[in-house]
Amino acid sequence: MADVFISYHKDSAWEVVERIASDLEKNQITCWYAHRDCEGNYAEAIERAIEESSIFLFVLNRGSDASPECDSEVHLAHEKYKNGNLDHLIVLRIEECWPTKGMRYYLEKSHIVDGRLLRENISYLVTRIAQKLGRKLSSLEKGNKKAKQDSLSANVLYNPENDLNETVRLAEENDPKAMYEAGLMYYYGIGNESGRDYKKAYHWLKKALESNSDYSDKAKVFISRMYYNGLVPGESQSFEKSFSLNMSVDKEKYLNMVFDHVIFMMINGLGCMYSAAEINSFIHENSVIMVTIQIPPIC
Repeated sequence: MADVFISYHKDSAWEVVERIASDLEKNQITCWYAHRDCEGNYAEAIERAIEESSIFLFVLNRGSDASPECDSEVHLAHEKYKNGNLDHLIVLRIEECWPTKGMRYYLEKSHIVDGRLLRENISYLVTRIAQKLGRKLSSLEKGNKKAKQDSLSANVLYNPENDLNETVRLAEENDPKAMYEAGLMYYYGIGNESGRDYKKAYHWLKKALESNSDYSDKAKVFISRMYYNGLVPGESQSFEKSFSLNMSVDKEKYLNMVFDHVIFMMINGLGCMYSAAEINSFIHENSVIMVTIQIPPIC
């Protein structure tokens, strides 16, 4: 019995799947995927593996979306989930596409992880799977050097001035900068022995947002990310709230932190209705600002 069944298109995504499986298994989370684990009758092995798994992970790209085999696997997983015999459905997008027609129906209740927008999407995915299984990570969060400095959307390396305890102490004294930094430190697991803590991250980022300071809009950007990725405690993943928060930031100051993400969401109809006119209008209205701001890639 494996913790995670991985559904994917073997000709276009096997390298991604091998990396996912490797990182999961380093953290004692067992995986099953066909080109490594399938023995005997293919259909029977697939059905048995899905039946015995706790999480169904669908690696979405154009190949898997068009694959009859993946369609059958998603259908089986949906039936198991609907009957209460599967704990979680997770979709990892690795290309700019969305499930079509029947596939979309079966994956309606899934948690979506956008691998296109996250530089550390595999470690993020492992974190989410571990949380859903109630496991503590053994290798990715603790001692992860990359977690000690995060590349923000403005391409500035984030290095905290103080350790976590001192930052929290200052935040408790209503220092807006410390509230924001405490939120980021919990968001990325910086200085926290147990790794990422999204509940505390959201607590301090929300405090920073409500401080009506220079850090309010910065906090808003990260809360938007949390809604986008389904990380806000006690709330469902919401593209609508993510889009609304992105659109409400002060674009004179923080366009570089939201521009790419807003355009991506508008093009894909995430949290908003698709409209070519609205997309063109957004670009035109912000073109003057863009002249003086170099637009970096999304973190």
